[in-house]
Amino acid sequence: MQPSDTPPKMQKYYDELWQKLSFEERFLKGLQWIQFNREFLVAGIRARFPNFTETEMRRELKRELYGD
Repeated sequence: MQPSDTPPKMQKYYDELWQKLSFEERFLKGLQWIQFNREFLVAGIRARFPNFTETEMRRELKRELYGD
């Protein structure tokens, strides 16, 4: 699927780079992306609720990831 904000030439370049990676490299990149997104989500929660305890933080993270 072509992202609407990415020029076709750049998308082709990205796709070619991605295809050059081994399965293991793509898998590890996926795990890194998941970790990055989790850290980004945690930072947003901490910004909104700076006084949350670790328990409250984990509860809010779970709620945002999986719903109420």
